[in-house]
Amino acid sequence: MDIVIRDDESKRAYCIVGEFLFYAHIFQDGSIDTKSWQPFDQELTPYHKDMIEKLKNLHNTTRSLHAPIADFPFL
Repeated sequence: MDIVIRDDESKRAYCIVGEFLFYAHIFQDGSIDTKSWQPFDQELTPYHKDMIEKLKNLHNTTRSLHAPIADFPFL
């Protein structure tokens, strides 16, 4: 759970593990309740589907930025 998107309006933070979306509450001081990550088990709305896509894209971008040069076969 390294990439987190904060939704300050709903007071929730989201992350993705594998194909599953997890959420945790954001405290009044702005910190995230990291001990209470829960799987999002409600029906996914377009908002949540978009959140999943953004988290996957952020993960892929971060992974490619940290990949060794040898991992790029086109070079």
